[in-house]
Amino acid sequence: MVTPSGSSERAFGSNPVAIGIPTGGEPIVLDMATSAMPVFKVVEALIKGEILPPNVGYDAERVPTQDPKKILMSGALMTFDRGPKSSGLALIGRALG
Repeated sequence: MVTPSGSSERAFGSNPVAIGIPTGGEPIVLDMATSAMPVFKVVEALIKGEILPPNVGYDAERVPTQDPKKILMSGALMTFDRGPKSSGLALIGRALG
């Protein structure tokens, strides 16, 4: 569902990452997707008839689109930073998943 940096073809899932760090008080918690937008938010936009923000995904022709249906049916989501760092994180998530 997610395209690596420099590509527009699906290669990864949205690979959620969750990290908890204990502290002397409230823990520090990170819960995020490696994609520009979690897949469920794309589905939610489709159901509500909404368009997505720019630079979230590609259609089947590998053209950037804000249409959730085009992304879900045959396109792909971009990684969260649209670059190699988040692509690397998505790759590790895939390897561990």
